[in-house]
Formats: sequence, C-alpha cells, structure tokens
Amino acid sequence: MLKIRMMEKYNLYNSLNMTTIEARFQRDLTFLSRSDLPKTSTGKEITSLDYKGDESNQLSDSQIQSLSSALKQADSKFRGPLNLKCNTQLTDLSALYISEIFAQRDFSRSHITELNLSETKMQEKAGLFIGEALLQNPLYPLQRLKFKGVNLEESGLYRVLEAVNANKNISRIHLGVISDYGLRTMAELLQGNKSLLRLEFSENEAKSWTKEAKQAFSQMLKGHTELQSVIFKSPFSKSSAKEGKGSGDDEPTTSADPHREFRHEIEFYTNKKLQSHKHHKKFLKRHHDCDPQSMFEGMLELLEAKDSHKKMPVRKFFNNTFGTILNDALFALKKKQSKEPENVEIFTKKGSIKFVALYIMENLPQNEREPDLYNSADSADEV
Repeated sequence: MLKIRMMEKYNLYNSLNMTTIEARFQRDLTFLSRSDLPKTSTGKEITSLDYKGDESNQLSDSQIQSLSSALKQADSKFRGPLNLKCNTQLTDLSALYISEIFAQRDFSRSHITELNLSETKMQEKAGLFIGEALLQNPLYPLQRLKFKGVNLEESGLYRVLEAVNANKNISRIHLGVISDYGLRTMAELLQGNKSLLRLEFSENEAKSWTKEAKQAFSQMLKGHTELQSVIFKSPFSKSSAKEGKGSGDDEPTTSADPHREFRHEIEFYTNKKLQSHKHHKKFLKRHHDCDPQSMFEGMLELLEAKDSHKKMPVRKFFNNTFGTILNDALFALKKKQSKEPENVEIFTKKGSIKFVALYIMENLPQNEREPDLYNSADSADEV
C-alpha cells in the first residue's frame, strides 16, 4: 500500500512538473537520445513535440542543437510535428540545426511532418537554411511550415518559395511578414505550383503593398496554382473590416480596409478552385464506385454486414432492385460449377459472390443500363 501511494505521488509530481517547457523538453530528449519514442509518466507514446513558449518558459539555440542531434540518429523513430512557436530566444542558429534534419535522405522511419517557427527571433538566414535544405531534399515528407511573425526578407523568402515549389509534400505554409517586393515575388514564383493548398502571410507595415503588387498576386491566383485558401493580415486593416465586413451596420469603406477589394478577389478565385476540387473528388469517387472490383467489394460487404439488413433478406433486396436476375445468376453459377468442378475459386464464398456480381453487372435490366445513343429506338426513328 505504501509503495502504491509513493508511485501515485511520483506520477502526480511528474504530471505537474511536465507543465513547463523545460521539463517536457528534457523528458523527450532523454528518450530521443536513446532512439526511443518519448513517453509520458503513464507510458503513453508522444507523437507531437510541442514546445510552445511563453514569457517564463523559453528554449535556447543550444537545446535545439541537442534536439537536432537526437533526431538525426540513424535509428531515430520519431515521426510527427515540431512546434517551437513563441520561443523568442531562438535565432537563425536554431534554423540551421533544424535544417540538418531535413538534409537526411533516409526518412523512412523518422521525420518531421510539421514545423512551426512562428514568433521567434529568426530572420533572413532562417529562410535560407530551411529553404536550401528542403530544396536539396525535395522528397522530405514535410507537410506544413509556419513562419508567422518572422520577416524572412527578400532572399530568405525567395529560397523558401523555391523549396515549396520543389517539395510537393508541403501543402500549407505561413510565409511570415511580407513586403511589397515579397508579394510580387510570390505572384511570380507560385505560378507553377500545383501542390500548395493553403497560404498565409501578413503585410510589412514599413513596406506596404502597392496596387500593382496586389494585381499581380490576383492574376496569379486567377490563372495558376491550386490554392484553395489564402489568408493575410494587415496592420492597415481594422479587425472589424476583415473579409470586407465593416463595424456595426455601416457599409465597409475603403478607408477602413484598403485591401477590401484585394480580399474579395482572393476569396473569389480560391472559392472557385475549392469548388473545382470538390467536384473532381466526387467524380473520382463515382468513377471508383463504378469499377467492377469496387462494386464486388461493396456487395460482399453488404452480404457480410448482417446487422444492416436484418429486416430485409438479401434475396428480397436484390429482387426489388434487379427483378429475377439474381435467380438467373445463381443458376448460371451452379451450371458453371457443374461444368468446371476443378475450378476451385468458384466454389469459395468470395469466388461465388464475384461470379454472381459480374453476371448481374453484365446482364442488368433495361432500365438500369446506360443509354445507347446510337442503337436506341429513339435514335432509329430520327434517322
């Protein structure tokens, strides 16, 4: 009993202690250094390295170096997101250490799927380090990258955009603080990108966007990319004017949000692409459902899911749908089995169902068949 109480106190202490970034980091680093997955005090595996900072809890560049060394080990097993947001002490050195992880070619067992470097002290070189590493290793399975609140400057932004174009796995990115030149650069470099789906950024107050830069970006969205969502924030736009909505019942004015028209253009073009993607997915689903193998698997699932058709026998269901074709299919199956006793497949459950399914699809009732535009009675009358 005393031992159990001591263990409970130990677990309680650990759970309280793990509320600090430093404690969580040291716990995870201990496991990662041994090439093990980090675990909580209860033994649960940790799948996300979340080290979001606050005023009293910050990680340092040297700690990120240690983390990078652990994750670079050949037998490392961690696979998941890395969140370093709001660690305001992290500099471009941390980006350099992290870029070494992206340079690894063997990521079959371990890799970072998401990287959040928002609200850190990083600058231009961070974009150069991260961008160059991903550019040199375009197959690295990074899906999301965030630089919110970070000014990558011209060269850093340019290199990150090159990496996003080369790495088809990156579908979401926040490019941080963007100047007028940066907006033009995005309009130019993202024209050929077909993998990025969500883009976020904010306006540089000292280098605000010109009308020409916004037009170039809108034209890029209109005729290129597959972006379904573009979100930006501007210090010159009131929060109440976001998405073109003014304060109170008054109509929004250009002075309240100088980017009102720009927002509407972005929303229009991205919504068109979003709807196009939805229609394409529906088409692919219908095409897949019409595939004979898919129809057979669906029919097999229906027959085996006894709870879903308790009140309606399977034979009655097919009779209601196909008439007497099920009986014809069963008769054809028996006939084939009698003629081919050596055909083991048609005597199995799956083989028999597959034969019946294919027979039904090849002998559908007239009202279930696709219309023949060239041999139908209506066509014959018109000729």
